[in-house]
Amino acid sequence: MLGGFSLATIALPKRGVKGIGLVALAVGILFAAARSIAAADVVGTITRVAGWQMALDRLWTGVGLGGVSLLYPQYRPFWGGRLGEWTGHIRSTPLQVLAEWGIGGAILAVAAIALFAYQGILWQARFRPWEMVSWARHRSSDTDRAVFVDSLFPLCLYGGCLAYAIVGWLDYSLDRPAIAGTLVLYFAVLLSRWRVPPLAPMPLLIPLAGLGFLGAAIVWLTPVRYAGLLSARGVAALRSQPPDVASCVRDLTRSSQLAPWKPESALQLGWVSGSLRWQEEKIPKETIDWWQRGIAAAPDWVFGYARLGWLLLKNDPPLAAKAFGRAIELVPAQRGVFYGLGRALLSDGQTERAIEAFALEILRDPAFVTRPLWAQPDLEPLFKQVGERLEEKYAILLKDDSLSPELKQDLHQNRGGLRWWLENYKQAREDWQEDGSETSKLVLQLASLESSESVETKLRLLPPSAAKWAIEAWLHPEHRLKRLQDAWALATPKTVSPEIVGQSLSTMNAAPNFDDWLKRGSPTQMTPLFDADGMSGNGAFEGGKLEDFPQLSENTVLTHFFADRLWRSPDYFPEFDKALQLWRTALLKAALQRE
Repeated sequence: MLGGFSLATIALPKRGVKGIGLVALAVGILFAAARSIAAADVVGTITRVAGWQMALDRLWTGVGLGGVSLLYPQYRPFWGGRLGEWTGHIRSTPLQVLAEWGIGGAILAVAAIALFAYQGILWQARFRPWEMVSWARHRSSDTDRAVFVDSLFPLCLYGGCLAYAIVGWLDYSLDRPAIAGTLVLYFAVLLSRWRVPPLAPMPLLIPLAGLGFLGAAIVWLTPVRYAGLLSARGVAALRSQPPDVASCVRDLTRSSQLAPWKPESALQLGWVSGSLRWQEEKIPKETIDWWQRGIAAAPDWVFGYARLGWLLLKNDPPLAAKAFGRAIELVPAQRGVFYGLGRALLSDGQTERAIEAFALEILRDPAFVTRPLWAQPDLEPLFKQVGERLEEKYAILLKDDSLSPELKQDLHQNRGGLRWWLENYKQAREDWQEDGSETSKLVLQLASLESSESVETKLRLLPPSAAKWAIEAWLHPEHRLKRLQDAWALATPKTVSPEIVGQSLSTMNAAPNFDDWLKRGSPTQMTPLFDADGMSGNGAFEGGKLEDFPQLSENTVLTHFFADRLWRSPDYFPEFDKALQLWRTALLKAALQRE
């Protein structure tokens, strides 16, 4: 942008060149700053908080080059919810340098930048590029125009470096070869402009030392990159049709041998073995060993702990509880980890603590109460007690004067959803009368078998949504198929299938009322317990993300049409996570017998 502007100044009046140039530079800086501020999203905030914690913890030495990706989860704030679980870098270049290099390295970096800027000032004072522009703009020969362009070229490069410095304040892109390579090219060209012919020939030892350092880096990086290639190839072999398990295991094993200090291949091997043998009565020791090896290399990645917990549940419930406990310490808001802990505690005979774990799972993910798993023989007797525990906790939270009105409104919404699910309609109305969403009020009216005319009148006022079309499908049987198709098209535009639409239609036709269809008649499907995008660490894996296990049945209509309208459970919910943290910590301390 700056380069194009510089060339355009040929036609400008002499006195206007410098002024307009400064205005354009200021506009460019403001534009870049605005983009940087816009990029400062929630995930960026979480990574920067973790970055400051790293920097303060190891102020002088830093965590070392590449240490952020391994140690970040240890410093990630618990109130980050389900966002920013893993990252390869902090979203701030200065903070990344401080965290990895410490104060000493940061001082060197600042000194290098200051020297770079100082040399630019000296160059500008020596060659006076603006005067050369003023002289060259009246010339018409190619040589004069070449002098003009050559005069502005360094200024354009400085402008590019300045633009990255502004954007890099709230982002980090030096791990991308295209950006890092471009900056290196800029620096090389600018350094060549400052070059002064030496009085004596440069000693041959200096370039040889640089060449040796480059060669050593290539020798070290080659097996690392080859290990990454093998890892990606192994995962691709597993995803081929039919899956080539033997090639997958061979490539991942070789990758782990080439770079044993890297956790990715060991975790991938554990995942492959675990997903293939998940249904077996007893998980082989080899599978557990791969997970433990990966965890040893990356002890702060939640990716390994939760899955290891599910595998250990069949072999060693107390050890499974410890694995889930560590996952909770790292990402307490992650879906399924408290449920896994509750399962482990239940298998270990700690029924009361298992109920507490189940209640904490549902508090943070209220729609979890709708999963059909609660009808299983070992959980059904506990479900009433879990509901009572939830009522107690909601009452405590709603009496807390330190909580914001917005959070209390969400708590009423969620408690109303729980009461509606448990068919305590009168109490649900108390929560939803003032603080419930409009959709939840309509669902409650239908559950109370109120007249369809009053429901339809209010329904017309709602904007288009999957929930609205589902209710209309119930109210207008003659348009039922069309409305269900519209609902699924809005809810899952990329994955809608005629089968799920047909199941929704047939179950709705057979349901005695809308409430019964939502709770017991709507179709179910198996889905991963954890988030669809996978848990922490997936961004580090060659070959793409790994699907989560175990898979559990879910109520598809509630999950896709109504979950976000009957309950609120955003990924980023810092005030609520802070309110729950005391209960979480107390449960872990009691269940895992920590002092």
